[in-house]
Amino acid sequence: MELDPSCEDALENLKFLEGLKEGNVTSSVVTFFRTKVDCKTSIVFLHIPKTGGTTLSKLIEKMYNTYLIWHQSEGDFRSLSPEEREHYRIIIGHTNLGMKLHEYVTQPCAYVTILRDPIERILSLYYYICESPWHTSHALIRSKSLKDCVENIGGFANEQTRF
Repeated sequence: MELDPSCEDALENLKFLEGLKEGNVTSSVVTFFRTKVDCKTSIVFLHIPKTGGTTLSKLIEKMYNTYLIWHQSEGDFRSLSPEEREHYRIIIGHTNLGMKLHEYVTQPCAYVTILRDPIERILSLYYYICESPWHTSHALIRSKSLKDCVENIGGFANEQTRF
């Protein structure tokens, strides 16, 4: 395999992950990245909240040099100049397919996401917001029942279908 020199660490980390083979998530991540580790393909990780995406983001950060990764929390990738976008190979963020990030990279692009059982995801979201005073929806949610939130507050619908 011809390897971009900036991705040598990713190849070593992939070999390490292959040795773990613990659980479906690790196996799936290894299978996906085995075909993408040469850095000739850009990867857009659509991080849907409360699906395990933070864990995958950390795995990606361990596999790749951080200068290859753009986090959408740093700003909109599309607003970078072509020269600035050129060296990034991984885009991570609470973004959606409709942003068409593949149109802003010069190499082939693959999308990856994690889906979660919708009921488990909503329960996780509800309790996360209730227990997180810093969350922007905490004041609104903490005094409402789960039923009220699901029936009356946006974001508690199956948000996974909107990404």
